[in-house]
Amino acid sequence: MNTSASRLADVIERVMNRSPRENGAAALQDVFGAKTKVEVLRRVGELAALVEQVEREVRALPEEEEPDHLLEHLPQIRTFTESLLLAGSVPMENIQRQASREAIYSLRSCAAALRRNGKAEPRIPEEAAQVLIGDVRRIMEDVIAGDFERGLKVFLLDRLRAVETALLNIRVTGYPGVEIALDALTSGALRQTEGGTKERSRVGEMLSRLWSSVTGAAEGTQALSATAAQTIQTIQAITGN
Repeated sequence: MNTSASRLADVIERVMNRSPRENGAAALQDVFGAKTKVEVLRRVGELAALVEQVEREVRALPEEEEPDHLLEHLPQIRTFTESLLLAGSVPMENIQRQASREAIYSLRSCAAALRRNGKAEPRIPEEAAQVLIGDVRRIMEDVIAGDFERGLKVFLLDRLRAVETALLNIRVTGYPGVEIALDALTSGALRQTEGGTKERSRVGEMLSRLWSSVTGAAEGTQALSATAAQTIQTIQAITGN
């Protein structure tokens, strides 16, 4: 199962494993699975938020886990993350100098401590995320082709794109990012539709199908959060099941 620290370590390791002579901007697009430089900047912002999440979660661990020692390399990790914003046309070695294998090892230690203290999260493998992206896009096509009221159609497409974006950025935001996007979709759909109507029934069927696909793809679903439980309840309210 994943943790915030293991996700952060995985991304940094991907950067460190690139050829030092590669163009920084082009390599980062591949690392983040981004199509444009603007998307890379957005991903770097999300990575910076992930650094802060790791610090919060590790500092909240019991004293016997020695949080200060676990976070010894945090300043270096922050400097590394900031350097990604300046990648431009510099070679990867300029970026790679900002991190170290010791920093990655420290994050792996943080991840182990978080798991020991119940901070594990489900994991969606990247290949499974690609399948889910296809599922989301097919549902979007169904919404576009359907005779939904215009406001509802716009809402559904907007929230489905947010789910798609979370899946595209699975390396950084992980399962929690997908879960948050799904919760926004389902809770909004409940407000946007009326009970007993054909629209609610059709929307509920779509959401139920999507949720089943996501939970079927996720590994370690015993760690599903309270947000996931709320999402399940909302889908049940929409479908009437």
